[in-house]
Amino acid sequence: MFLFEAVKQAGQDLQLQEVELFGPSGQLAVLSATNPGGAAANGQVADRAIDGNKVDKWSKWFDDNMDTRGNSTLVLELGAAQPLTSYDLWTARDKAGKRDPVAWDVYVRAAPAAWQLVDSRQGVSPPADRFASYGGFLLFQSPPNPSLPPPPRPPLLQPPAPPSTPRPPAAPPTPPAAPGPPSAPPEPERGPLREGESAQTVVGSLPLRDTLFVFVPVVVTLTLTLTLTLTLTLTLTLTLTLTLTLTLTLTLTLTLTLTLTLTLPLTLTH
Repeated sequence: MFLFEAVKQAGQDLQLQEVELFGPSGQLAVLSATNPGGAAANGQVADRAIDGNKVDKWSKWFDDNMDTRGNSTLVLELGAAQPLTSYDLWTARDKAGKRDPVAWDVYVRAAPAAWQLVDSRQGVSPPADRFASYGGFLLFQSPPNPSLPPPPRPPLLQPPAPPSTPRPPAAPPTPPAAPGPPSAPPEPERGPLREGESAQTVVGSLPLRDTLFVFVPVVVTLTLTLTLTLTLTLTLTLTLTLTLTLTLTLTLTLTLTLTLTLTLPLTLTH
């Protein structure tokens, strides 16, 4: 893409006879050319800049909006992504030294990537001759080749791990606990009563550790049955001296079961 920013004489429109692109193997084939925001006259549209005709005054590209917009854009499309190394511009016949561009920028891209600036020119002196070449321009920055993958990134070096903090010394062992008071000697086991000996009953208070409390649950179940009998007698007397007596007997049985659980403490001592 060419972005033309100035012509030889300020206030004039822009014209070019031909625009050529070159790669490492020679001239590149351009499929189409457009002039976004421009205005052509007499059929001198952007495609005329790539038709290869360098001698016909009517086969030129002309942008009538250069004087009002202050710039003009020419977009060239290639059939495939190709490396671009240089380019050239050719002057048109009319108004020598007035409509020739003298400042521009060149951008390239491989869609859908963004535009990349590869060349910029300011204060260029166009040739005085008509249907003449500017002399060619080399790109000051070669665009990346889309067919080649980017070089691999070097592996990231991990910083060495910091030395581990030494562990504090282990705590000294806990001294053994002081021995407690000696326990009471066990009571001698009583043997069976001998002949002539009588059993003795010791009456007195027992320590709390010799008392065993046992809670025995007691369940009390009460069942209450209520039977209700309701008798309805209806007597209907008609004009024809017909007496009809209806007796309805309604028996309701209501059973209530009440269960009470009482826990009675029993104390067993030995």
